[in-house]
Amino acid sequence: MSQSAPVKATEFLQRAVFLSAALMDRLRYGTKFIVIGVIVAVPFFALLYLQSGATSERIDVAERELHGVEYIGAVKDFYHQVQRRRVLALAEVGLEDSSYKTEVAAATKDADAAAEKVTKVDNDFGEALETTERWKAIRADWDKLKGQSYKTVTDADRSHSRVTGSLLELIQAYAAANSNLPLDPDRESSRLIADFLTGNAFRMETIARTVQVGVTTAPDTTNQAERNFELTGLSARLGNMAEETKKLSIRATELADKDKKEKKESAGEQAKKADEASKTFGTALRRRFFTGNVEKLEKAEAKAFITEATAILKATHGYWDAAGKELNSSISARLSSAQGMKLVATVVSLVTVLILVFLFLGFYASVRRSIDALRNATQRMLSGTSENFQLATRDELAEIARSYNQINAALIEARELRGQVALDNDELQKNILVMLEIVAIAADGNLSRKVPVTVGALGNVADAINAMFESVSGLVQKITEAAGRVFLEAREIQQNSDALTSGSTKQLDNIVSATTSIQDMSTAISRAASTAEVTLDAAQSSLKQAASSRDEVLRVVDGMRGVQKTAGETLTQLKVLGDRTDAITDIVNTITRIAEQSNRLALNAAIEASRAGEHGRGFAVVANEVRRLAERSADAAREITTVVSTIQTETSQTVRAMSDATRSVEGQVKSAEAAMKTLEELARFSRQVSEAISQINVTARQQAKGATDVVKTMDVVSTVSKQAVQRVEQTSLTTRRLVELSTELNKAVQQFRV
Repeated sequence: MSQSAPVKATEFLQRAVFLSAALMDRLRYGTKFIVIGVIVAVPFFALLYLQSGATSERIDVAERELHGVEYIGAVKDFYHQVQRRRVLALAEVGLEDSSYKTEVAAATKDADAAAEKVTKVDNDFGEALETTERWKAIRADWDKLKGQSYKTVTDADRSHSRVTGSLLELIQAYAAANSNLPLDPDRESSRLIADFLTGNAFRMETIARTVQVGVTTAPDTTNQAERNFELTGLSARLGNMAEETKKLSIRATELADKDKKEKKESAGEQAKKADEASKTFGTALRRRFFTGNVEKLEKAEAKAFITEATAILKATHGYWDAAGKELNSSISARLSSAQGMKLVATVVSLVTVLILVFLFLGFYASVRRSIDALRNATQRMLSGTSENFQLATRDELAEIARSYNQINAALIEARELRGQVALDNDELQKNILVMLEIVAIAADGNLSRKVPVTVGALGNVADAINAMFESVSGLVQKITEAAGRVFLEAREIQQNSDALTSGSTKQLDNIVSATTSIQDMSTAISRAASTAEVTLDAAQSSLKQAASSRDEVLRVVDGMRGVQKTAGETLTQLKVLGDRTDAITDIVNTITRIAEQSNRLALNAAIEASRAGEHGRGFAVVANEVRRLAERSADAAREITTVVSTIQTETSQTVRAMSDATRSVEGQVKSAEAAMKTLEELARFSRQVSEAISQINVTARQQAKGATDVVKTMDVVSTVSKQAVQRVEQTSLTTRRLVELSTELNKAVQQFRV
């Protein structure tokens, strides 16, 4: 049957997270949480670092742009005053009007004030913008410019152009480049930045150049045409600038309306004023120079021309200043936004870190509290408590606690069973020791002791052993009595044999002396016949006693065999005891299976912990705790198995002892059987003696009937008498052997005390 989908998914998950699970299994929970925290914190703080770096970079860029705007704002004021002084100086030289000296002096004073502002700003930002050395050179040129006097328009223009050109370079190549203003990310401010950096400066430069061309005297028509051509180009440039300024003013006005700024302060309004001033100046330029042949402006026209030129310079400066303020406001807004974002990101990060730390610590405290509770529960289980274990959590650890209750119930049952088995084993051990002691005494021959009969497995064994002892005691008594009778009869037979031997010897002597006296021979023959009859009776009686002894020995052998049978039954009872210990082993196996189920439950808990994700892998350690508890249960089961094995070993020793006793009984049976064979041999010899005596009796009768034939047959009788003597001696030896065997039988039987 195929596995269910959850089981397959669990197996797949185990294989997928094998390495991480193996790593987590080797770590404690504190280390696990540290590892997980580091894994979570590293990318989090890396992202935070990158975001903070990007935000810090934006802040740095915005701050540098603000420095650039402030620096260029100061430079533009100085640039405006230098261009203004340039226009006035050109008017003074070109128009040969000394009234402009006062205005040139005022412009110089204003330029000095603006230069001081630039110096102050340069002290603040010059090192960062790398403008300090360049500004010192420009300031030196300016100081030199202030002390110069000019003879021609070209000299005046060249001297001022050197300073204004250096200022343009300072703005573009130093302040703008090092403050990243050209790279400003705000696309809507790109045109405004372009005018702030270069547009307004070029417009002022164009106006100054226009004034320089306009105040130059044209000596002839050709020079006048060249002048007008250059003025046309300058006028066209001013027109293009005015058009761009108009577009910018419209866009700036829309943005100002959107941002709800005052129109008079917006760059759009200032751009519109600059556009109107440019148009006015262009119209005046065309009207004054492009209609007719104008060699030199009239004084009134020249005044108006210079006034309009300074006015457009002022308007351009106003637009330039408004553009700077607009850029400063826009960049400041971006800076505030970036700083706010950085602050928000920092606060959110700190709050997130605090929440994560709070959750991690809470999770760790929960797991630690559950583990401590399970550890205490394990110790109480091992100490033998019967309480039910519960956890305040609802996770997998709570399921393990419920499983602990089942394991604890099994342990309680095992302890009770172990105690009962220990009591039964102690009692059984005592009974077996008593039984072995009594059996050992019985093996030494004392059958008077009885095995105490107890309730239990050995009760029937004790009854059987006592019955065996009683049966053996009876048999021993019978054997003792039979052995005594055999001994007495054997002694009597021995005495008779000795008498027979003596009579036979005398008979032989009489036969020898029969040659001298027939009377003596007849008397001797009669006496021999009488003695033969008596001997025949004794031999027949001995034969009967031997047969009786044989029957008694047969009964002894039967009794011994009964003892052997009883010992076999005792061995059977001991084997039943072994079977009961096997039943105890089955119970221990049940406990072992419960421990194995606990192992599987621990494995399921580890799987559930793995399914819980990164934060749940640590539950595998709890599964290890349960697995170790199951192993302790298995160890306890193995200890019970060891005790049962000891019982089985001692039972086997008892079986061997009973087997030895059985073999001892078998030896006694064999001894009795040997005695029986000896008695049968004695009976056979007794029959031979009886037959010999019968022959002697017949011979004596024949001799009595024919005394006359005695002499003739004396030799034959002598020979027969010798044979009779030999047979009687042989019978005597046999009877002596019978007596010795009877003595040995008595000694063997006397070893038993009943």
